[in-house]
Amino acid sequence: MSKKSELNEMLRNIMNLFAARNKVLWESAEGWASGSLTVPGVSGYSTIYAEAEGVTGFTLHKSVGGFLGGGILATWSGGATATGEMRLQISGDRLTRVGENCYILLHSFDGGHTERIKDMKITKIIGVEPIQSKILSGGGAAPKRNFSRFTGLVRGCFA
Repeated sequence: MSKKSELNEMLRNIMNLFAARNKVLWESAEGWASGSLTVPGVSGYSTIYAEAEGVTGFTLHKSVGGFLGGGILATWSGGATATGEMRLQISGDRLTRVGENCYILLHSFDGGHTERIKDMKITKIIGVEPIQSKILSGGGAAPKRNFSRFTGLVRGCFA
């Protein structure tokens, strides 16, 4: 492969990575509240963002068998703080909500937990951080490049 072809392939891979970041993979106004859902391309991501109806959403990181995430979401009406947890199992591009691990829990300032909201709907799934080996051309591991080899070629482009 010529230096120019290698440089073009490298630039194509960089553009593919940029295009894959923060990409909307699935969206529905009706939302997803239970069971399984096929989300084309989700298996190519190590981090996704699941936007939940009425709240900001969850950043989920891939771990063994699925995606997991949680945290403080917002200040809810009446002064309660809302925290949440979400776990989604993955098989190929099919996500399955794990029942008791998809909820928002309200914490009242004057006492304990006031309400557990289990039936939240996911309305959008965004691919945040792609797995490079699934995005780069060839589908293999990220190629190791000796960028000094391109110095002459790049210099020639801008001479």
